[in-house]
Amino acid sequence: MTTNVNPDPHAEGFQWQPTNKVTAIIDRVDDVVAAIRALQQAGFSDEDVEVFVGSEGLSKLDVHGESHGLVGRVIRAVESVAADQQPDKEAETALKQGHAYITVATDGDDAQKGRAERILKAHKAHCVRYFGKLTVERL
Repeated sequence: MTTNVNPDPHAEGFQWQPTNKVTAIIDRVDDVVAAIRALQQAGFSDEDVEVFVGSEGLSKLDVHGESHGLVGRVIRAVESVAADQQPDKEAETALKQGHAYITVATDGDDAQKGRAERILKAHKAHCVRYFGKLTVERL
Protein backbone atom coordinates (compact mmCIF):
# COMPACT_ATOMS: atom_id res chain seq x y z
CA MET A 1 0.00 0.00 0.00
CA THR A 2 1.52 3.28 -1.13
CA THR A 3 -0.34 6.33 0.07
CA ASN A 4 0.19 9.94 -0.87
CA VAL A 5 0.85 11.51 2.52
CA ASN A 6 1.10 15.29 2.55
CA PRO A 7 1.46 15.71 -1.22
CA ASP A 8 1.59 19.22 -2.66
CA PRO A 9 -1.82 19.84 -4.27
CA HIS A 10 -0.41 23.08 -5.67
CA ALA A 11 2.65 21.55 -7.37
CA GLU A 12 1.32 22.50 -10.81
CA GLY A 13 0.01 25.91 -9.75
CA PHE A 14 -2.11 27.20 -6.90
CA GLN A 15 -5.50 25.44 -6.75
CA TRP A 16 -8.70 27.16 -5.69
CA GLN A 17 -10.33 24.01 -4.32
CA PRO A 18 -10.09 20.29 -5.00
CA THR A 19 -12.10 19.24 -8.07
CA ASN A 20 -14.06 15.99 -8.41
CA LYS A 21 -12.89 14.89 -4.98
CA VAL A 22 -14.62 13.50 -1.93
CA THR A 23 -12.97 14.91 1.20
CA ALA A 24 -13.31 13.99 4.85
CA ILE A 25 -11.79 14.18 8.28
CA ILE A 26 -10.88 10.99 10.14
CA ASP A 27 -9.80 11.25 13.75
CA ARG A 28 -7.90 8.01 14.37
CA VAL A 29 -4.92 6.60 12.47
CA ASP A 30 -6.25 3.04 12.46
CA ASP A 31 -9.49 4.26 10.87
CA VAL A 32 -7.46 6.13 8.22
CA VAL A 33 -5.47 2.99 7.39
CA ALA A 34 -8.64 0.87 7.23
CA ALA A 35 -10.36 3.45 5.00
CA ILE A 36 -7.40 3.52 2.61
CA ARG A 37 -7.41 -0.27 2.34
CA ALA A 38 -11.16 -0.33 1.71
CA LEU A 39 -10.85 2.39 -0.95
CA GLN A 40 -8.12 0.42 -2.70
CA GLN A 41 -10.21 -2.76 -2.56
CA ALA A 42 -13.07 -0.79 -4.12
CA GLY A 43 -10.88 0.14 -7.09
CA PHE A 44 -9.47 3.52 -6.12
CA SER A 45 -5.78 3.76 -7.02
CA ASP A 46 -2.95 4.91 -4.77
CA GLU A 47 -2.88 8.15 -6.77
CA ASP A 48 -6.59 8.73 -6.09
CA VAL A 49 -6.14 8.89 -2.31
CA GLU A 50 -4.30 11.68 -0.52
CA VAL A 51 -3.89 12.03 3.24
CA PHE A 52 -2.85 15.22 4.98
CA VAL A 53 -1.60 15.14 8.58
CA GLY A 54 0.08 17.48 11.02
CA SER A 55 1.73 20.82 10.42
CA GLU A 56 3.29 19.62 7.17
CA GLY A 57 -0.13 18.65 5.82
CA LEU A 58 -1.54 22.02 6.85
CA SER A 59 1.36 23.79 5.15
CA LYS A 60 0.85 21.80 1.94
CA LEU A 61 -2.91 22.50 1.86
CA ASP A 62 -2.16 26.20 2.41
CA VAL A 63 -5.75 27.08 3.30
CA HIS A 64 -4.85 30.78 3.64
CA GLY A 65 -2.66 31.05 0.53
CA GLU A 66 0.29 32.21 2.63
CA SER A 67 2.85 29.88 1.07
CA HIS A 68 2.01 30.86 -2.49
CA GLY A 69 2.76 34.56 -2.47
CA LEU A 70 0.47 37.36 -3.53
CA VAL A 71 -1.46 35.22 -6.04
CA GLY A 72 -2.30 32.64 -3.38
CA ARG A 73 -3.44 35.28 -0.91
CA VAL A 74 -5.57 37.04 -3.55
CA ILE A 75 -7.21 33.77 -4.59
CA ARG A 76 -8.02 32.90 -0.97
CA ALA A 77 -9.35 36.44 -0.39
CA VAL A 78 -11.69 36.09 -3.39
CA GLU A 79 -12.76 32.66 -2.12
CA SER A 80 -13.57 34.13 1.29
CA VAL A 81 -16.16 36.37 -0.37
CA ALA A 82 -17.45 33.99 -3.04
CA ALA A 83 -17.30 30.55 -1.41
CA ASP A 84 -18.13 28.75 1.82
CA GLN A 85 -15.02 28.76 4.01
CA GLN A 86 -16.28 26.08 6.39
CA PRO A 87 -14.46 23.17 4.64
CA ASP A 88 -11.11 24.98 4.90
CA LYS A 89 -11.73 25.87 8.54
CA GLU A 90 -12.65 22.28 9.38
CA ALA A 91 -9.55 20.91 7.65
CA GLU A 92 -7.31 23.43 9.41
CA THR A 93 -8.80 22.67 12.83
CA ALA A 94 -8.61 18.91 12.28
CA LEU A 95 -4.94 19.01 11.29
CA LYS A 96 -4.07 21.22 14.24
CA GLN A 97 -5.80 18.71 16.54
CA GLY A 98 -3.84 15.76 15.14
CA HIS A 99 -6.56 14.32 12.90
CA ALA A 100 -6.26 13.43 9.22
CA TYR A 101 -7.79 15.14 6.19
CA ILE A 102 -8.30 12.68 3.34
CA THR A 103 -9.20 13.32 -0.30
CA VAL A 104 -10.40 10.75 -2.82
CA ALA A 105 -10.27 11.64 -6.51
CA THR A 106 -13.25 10.57 -8.60
CA ASP A 107 -14.15 10.92 -12.24
CA GLY A 108 -17.22 12.92 -11.19
CA ASP A 109 -19.52 9.91 -11.60
CA ASP A 110 -22.28 9.71 -8.95
CA ALA A 111 -21.67 5.99 -8.38
CA GLN A 112 -17.95 6.53 -7.74
CA LYS A 113 -18.66 9.53 -5.52
CA GLY A 114 -21.20 7.48 -3.54
CA ARG A 115 -18.79 4.56 -3.18
CA ALA A 116 -16.08 6.84 -1.76
CA GLU A 117 -18.61 8.46 0.59
CA ARG A 118 -19.88 5.13 1.92
CA ILE A 119 -16.38 3.78 2.51
CA LEU A 120 -15.21 6.91 4.32
CA LYS A 121 -18.30 7.07 6.52
CA ALA A 122 -17.96 3.35 7.32
CA HIS A 123 -14.54 4.23 8.75
CA LYS A 124 -15.78 7.02 11.02
CA ALA A 125 -15.16 9.92 8.66
CA HIS A 126 -16.98 13.18 9.30
CA CYS A 127 -17.22 16.54 7.55
CA VAL A 128 -17.57 14.56 4.32
CA ARG A 129 -17.93 16.71 1.20
CA TYR A 130 -17.80 16.42 -2.54
CA PHE A 131 -16.05 19.18 -4.47
CA GLY A 132 -17.35 19.37 -8.04
CA LYS A 133 -16.17 21.81 -10.69
CA LEU A 134 -17.92 24.82 -9.16
CA THR A 135 -19.86 23.27 -6.29
CA VAL A 136 -19.30 21.93 -2.82
CA GLU A 137 -21.80 19.37 -1.55
CA ARG A 138 -22.04 18.17 2.05
CA LEU A 139 -22.47 14.39 2.02
